Amino acid sequence: MKNLEKHVERILDHMQSPEEERGEIREELLSHLEESYTYYKNQGNSDKQAERHSLADFGDPDLIGKGMQESMYPF
Repeated sequence: MKNLEKHVERILDHMQSPEEERGEIREELLSHLEESYTYYKNQGNSDKQAERHSLADFGDPDLIGKGMQESMYPF
């Protein structure tokens, strides 16, 4: 699950947000990744496979982070 947290941190690296808001965003993103991970585990995947599927489904952290930065803080 550490890779899920790293994925979220890479997203946040692209964002210039207040620390309090950053924490909320971190929790929200991690929650989605953990739900996906749990889904894949319940489908019979190993820990590693569930993590890999979850990260692939979520998408490229650099693109997500840049997109979130542009949409939330356009100026």
